Amino acid sequence: MKNTMKKIVLASAILSLLIIFVFYQKGKQDDINREKSWTGTSKNIPKYEASQTPLFSEKHSSDIVKKYFGKDFKYKMLNIPGLRGAWSVDDKGKVRLGVNWVPQGVTSSQDKVYVSMYDKKKVLKSVIFEIDKVSGKYIKSYILDSKAHVGGISYDIYRNRLWVATDDGSSKISIFDQKTLDNYNFSVRKHPIKASSIVKLKWWTNTSAISVSEDFISIAKYQSDAIGGVIDIGLDDKGNVDTKSLPKFPIKIIGTTDEEINNTLKKSGFFDDAAFSFGFKRMQGISNLDNISVFTQSNGQESSKIFLTQRLSDKRSGILKDGTGFNFKVIQELNAPPSMEEASIDPSKKSLYIIFESGAKPYREHNSVIMDKIVVADLEVTYEK
Repeated sequence: MKNTMKKIVLASAILSLLIIFVFYQKGKQDDINREKSWTGTSKNIPKYEASQTPLFSEKHSSDIVKKYFGKDFKYKMLNIPGLRGAWSVDDKGKVRLGVNWVPQGVTSSQDKVYVSMYDKKKVLKSVIFEIDKVSGKYIKSYILDSKAHVGGISYDIYRNRLWVATDDGSSKISIFDQKTLDNYNFSVRKHPIKASSIVKLKWWTNTSAISVSEDFISIAKYQSDAIGGVIDIGLDDKGNVDTKSLPKFPIKIIGTTDEEINNTLKKSGFFDDAAFSFGFKRMQGISNLDNISVFTQSNGQESSKIFLTQRLSDKRSGILKDGTGFNFKVIQELNAPPSMEEASIDPSKKSLYIIFESGAKPYREHNSVIMDKIVVADLEVTYEK
């Protein structure tokens, strides 16, 4: 009798394991089939363009937004182009289709939205997609002459220029005026867009995020465990960074701590033209409006954070106060879906554009929460004058 019971128990255990294995394999095959259906080809993505079909329905994305932001959260959504695939060029100038694009930055002008992405495989040049703000439709692609992460992107509404972080071992920002953007046609040019001007800041290794204001530009640096830093640099009358007035640091300063950089900045007289402040851990984005700064913080598969802060700035110039302190007073803290990258205040001052990288092919297979939309949140900020 005991032997019979043992055999029954053993058989049940084997059957249970077999059922689990079958369901696991089915789930794995379903994931493979889903990924195949999500990944575009040259047959369904027109050459020189980007995919425009979302991965999920509007309802699916809305459910995620309501779960993390709350049921009373007011917003609309725009599809992120290129998640199924987009065309770019490789180092040899060959036009190729890529499917491993990772969303990084978002910014907006009066009538357009710009999204930056890089190729996770590091084979193709990074791209910027232009979207119509009203219809949400993809307009065209800009191919950059860089494979940088392009996490920092900001539209200068005062001078109609697009600033893009194109780091190459040290911090570098490429600037494109509106005429250059208007005249660029990838299908005709078949090569990267040429920057109108370039700003090199050799005293910082990478630019995680940027925000251009009327009189200064804010540059944020991502740090995973340590607190990151924010530098404000004054702009001249034409809206340019006067790099000649900035100190020329030796390369050895790259890779040192923020505090050491700050001390070096102080001794160099750097604060005559700029200011430094500690920021948040894992800063992904920064956006300024008057004396308000919005920061985004990514926390892996956990909820992301949006910090609405009041800048403790010089009342005359708007630039941050000098010193090593934390010069941001948190007004409001919001939870957001995982894998958030950048959030950008719209020129209308009425909305906040928020983008996520979880819809990228290299990540979506392992992400339990996938956002394939730009969330355009209603923005209402009250703060001390």
